Amino acid sequence: MKHGATGVGSTGRRLGWVAAGVALAAWCLLAAAPAASAGGLQRETGPPEMASTTGGASAASQPLISNVFVETFITQALQDIGMQAGVNILVEPGVQGFVTLELQDVPLERALRMVLAGGGYGFVRLDDRTYLVGRGDRESPNFHVLTQTRPVRFSYVKAEQARRLMPEYYAPYVRFDAETNTALVTAPPELLARIVADLQMVDRQAPQVVIEAIVTEVSEDARRQLGLDWEWTSRSTPPDVVAYDPMEGVLSAVVGTPFGKLMADLKLLVDQGKASIRANPRITVVNGASASIFVGQDRYIKIETESGSTTFTRLEAIKAGVSLNITPWIAESGEVTLTVKPTVTDVTEQMSDGLPVVSRREVSTTVRVPNGQTLALGGLVQESREDVTASVPVLGDLPVLRHLFWSSRSQQSRSEVIVLITPHVLPPATQAAPARP
Repeated sequence: MKHGATGVGSTGRRLGWVAAGVALAAWCLLAAAPAASAGGLQRETGPPEMASTTGGASAASQPLISNVFVETFITQALQDIGMQAGVNILVEPGVQGFVTLELQDVPLERALRMVLAGGGYGFVRLDDRTYLVGRGDRESPNFHVLTQTRPVRFSYVKAEQARRLMPEYYAPYVRFDAETNTALVTAPPELLARIVADLQMVDRQAPQVVIEAIVTEVSEDARRQLGLDWEWTSRSTPPDVVAYDPMEGVLSAVVGTPFGKLMADLKLLVDQGKASIRANPRITVVNGASASIFVGQDRYIKIETESGSTTFTRLEAIKAGVSLNITPWIAESGEVTLTVKPTVTDVTEQMSDGLPVVSRREVSTTVRVPNGQTLALGGLVQESREDVTASVPVLGDLPVLRHLFWSSRSQQSRSEVIVLITPHVLPPATQAAPARP
């Protein structure tokens, strides 16, 4: 049957009813014809299809729909399809709109999906001869009939992370629970399948990075022996340096020297007394997560306060050592973007009032590093001055002549803390995947 928009004249309506009668009579004749017999005619139904997601019969057992709709009300089109298929189609009052569509031997439930797709409507099969059509939103009185519910348990991401990644359109149909790390999806069948597929796509194992870090304190000569010279320019960069990035307060370079050779050179400097290793942590972190490392000790100071005639004493903890905060991001090319913030804290001396002097050296930077190569961070320089007094035993203690047997000199030293960081991206085969329930 072919339906036009409202406003068609009486002649058009008569032609339409005539065409409808002809089509219905032809369909009845075809339905009454024998399926297949020797020398008889057999109707082609096409290859069998999977069962409908709405729980209906398989496509092979469904009536075939053939019709043409031109700017036809959806309700009218559904009525015509129901008459041709011999089923009842119940329609919610809110279903409205027009449809322009040509159907040629299309299984019933596929025809319903094609007619309803433009308005965002869905349907559910109530029994062998009855279908219910509606929108399936929470305001619908038939929401519980038009929808299905399915739980999704996350293995690799938190429920809150999945919630932030979901489109706002899905929000009315999904409830997330942080305690059980699951999502409960209640939606019309086809929308339900789409939401569950998107949630499963989000719940994927993140790659991991092994971070090898060395925090060393070296002199200027030792630093140059390691091949790290912060006075390089773009024209004089040594061949073993991949990239050089001077920043305000931070000096960084991606060194092409193999990690093993770099460690051997550093060990030699340590044996010669030109360098000392403050920390050498190794940690594995998930892509995009932050790893924090602290190597040192808590030093306590006693602080006394007076209130009237009462003196209160409390202990204050000061972390002295090396702390390192690293966040890696793995690119598709295999390079790793590192956000690094090392901090070196020392309690150098104590004032006359008993309070300590805390020396803190800290940098923060974000650098892109090729997988397996070493990032060198510098700029944490400390200069110290020390007065050294030497005297001859016994003679240096004489009241009058002691000045003849002792001497004093001022000694200055300059040291720099260098952080060497080498990221190694773990291949997927080495990352154990938890079993999905």
